Amino acid sequence: MFTKPTYGLAAVRTRFEVSIGHVFFRFSWILFFVAFITGRAFAAEAPMGADADGDGVVDSTEVADGTNPNDPCSFNLGSQTEITSGTWNVLDCDNDGLTNIQELQLGTHPLNPDTDGDGVADGVEISDFSDPLKPCSFELLSQSLPPNSAWFNLDCDGDWLTNGEELAAGTLILNPDTDGDGVVDGTEVNDGTDPLNPCSYLAIHQNILPPVGDWASLDCDSDGLSNAEELSLGTDPQNPDSDGDGVSDGQEIEDGTLPLDPCGFVLASQTLIPSDAWNGLDCDMDSTLNGEEMNLGSDPLNPCEPIPIDPTCPNIFNIPQAFSPNGDGYNDTYVIQINGISKPFFEGIYPLGSVNI
Repeated sequence: MFTKPTYGLAAVRTRFEVSIGHVFFRFSWILFFVAFITGRAFAAEAPMGADADGDGVVDSTEVADGTNPNDPCSFNLGSQTEITSGTWNVLDCDNDGLTNIQELQLGTHPLNPDTDGDGVADGVEISDFSDPLKPCSFELLSQSLPPNSAWFNLDCDGDWLTNGEELAAGTLILNPDTDGDGVVDGTEVNDGTDPLNPCSYLAIHQNILPPVGDWASLDCDSDGLSNAEELSLGTDPQNPDSDGDGVSDGQEIEDGTLPLDPCGFVLASQTLIPSDAWNGLDCDMDSTLNGEEMNLGSDPLNPCEPIPIDPTCPNIFNIPQAFSPNGDGYNDTYVIQINGISKPFFEGIYPLGSVNI
């Protein structure tokens, strides 16, 4: 009997086929039309090979290929030379959710449920609106098949880690910055920081700025300011005391002082250990370094402590005129100790009044 005319994907076929048993013959529609008009007989162009299972591969080729000529899902795709049967077209030989004819139309493999090897079945990729021919186009949650070896060596998100390395590290294969701290995963691995911890990173390698999402709302240094607020202020999200004055950045904002000015702080708010750089400053310009003042218990913001050198400082010690232990009427060189501080005075006559020490 005549078979239903078969239409290709790109154009209408100009031939039709007739089967006698398992042998197919191909005829030209044009010759058939001419014969119908003229009443003359016409012959088939050439006998087609027998294809018992309708998979598009002739039986003799299947035998040569080592496939089963009676199994429509046993064939080599590269050996398909004949038109597949309607029955074969609606089969889903690889159980990936796509019929064989759909696979041919899409360019996917009817015998491979995961043509691109990304671990997601071809039919699922169509449902996900991802590309079943691109191994880096897939939904991670849809991975239900083992990816192929080539996929493990890809770097789908361009973060300097292969997909296989990402799986081992627990990082995301389609997100170059899994923890959202602005540093790509591969760089974090090289730096020795944790690509899964948004507060573990080297700021000099933040190349995805500004970080967004959860990272922005975190307070990585627990100073009372969110990371986003720190970026806005110019303070360090990883240092609770950006200027090193011993007062946390958040407290300085509450106090109305500047968290980037090491000499602008409220002494009573010092709860952190000042930095070495701060210890080497002389905030009150009294010739005594901040660190020395802290050791003495004096105020590093008060120029009258521990030694009053400012003319406005109150007098704290009076030297009587002509204080002369040797009786010569002149003040001799001597040292007066106050609170453990030695201050030399040189020989000479002091005027009436007081001397600040």
